[in-house]
Amino acid sequence: MRNTNTGGQAFPCLERGGNGLDLTDGGMTLRDYFAAKATDDDVAYYKFTGGYHETVRTAPDGTKHIVQEANTRTREQAKYAYADAMLKAREN
Repeated sequence: MRNTNTGGQAFPCLERGGNGLDLTDGGMTLRDYFAAKATDDDVAYYKFTGGYHETVRTAPDGTKHIVQEANTRTREQAKYAYADAMLKAREN
């Protein structure tokens, strides 16, 4: 797992402990929360990573063609790219 700023817990819980109130694991991180809230427009914006690559495609008749495809992220990767941008915006 990579070392990523998660923003901490999105919904930390307080519990009574030996020293008064202690923060406990809230489960979802702020990064997870932002990723879950990404809209379809956000995903579309963060899906394209820039640039293109060439690949070989075989047509139904068996001929091969070189085509250019955009470098893209999966839907999930785009959601977390959006979440990372939101966390970065909070730092400023």
